[in-house]
Amino acid sequence: MSSEEKQILIVEDDEFMLRALERFCSAYGQTVAVSTVRDALKALDRELAAVVLDVKLPDGSGLTVLEKIREKQADLPVLVLTGLDPTDIEEQALSLKAEFLSKSDDSSKLKDFLRRAI
Repeated sequence: MSSEEKQILIVEDDEFMLRALERFCSAYGQTVAVSTVRDALKALDRELAAVVLDVKLPDGSGLTVLEKIREKQADLPVLVLTGLDPTDIEEQALSLKAEFLSKSDDSSKLKDFLRRAI
């Protein structure tokens, strides 16, 4: 699969945010959107170009997904996105070689991440 056919995995449980991320990311490539840890783990078998990953999901933590990603693909670009208090989450994300973005941050950071990843 060429890099142009690789997909951007979006993991977000808030329907409005998920659709907004899907629309935004689709300008950079084909997207796959899921809303649970279980579905995210299944999606890791795809050819992925990047992952945009929420932390608080209905069936667990997105950080669990990030750990599994690192076991399979150490260099896959991952952006951890959360509306929670960023202090501890940012530290964990960075320790797992992911970038971090608070949902309250400017969307230009997401754009920069996608440009570098794709």
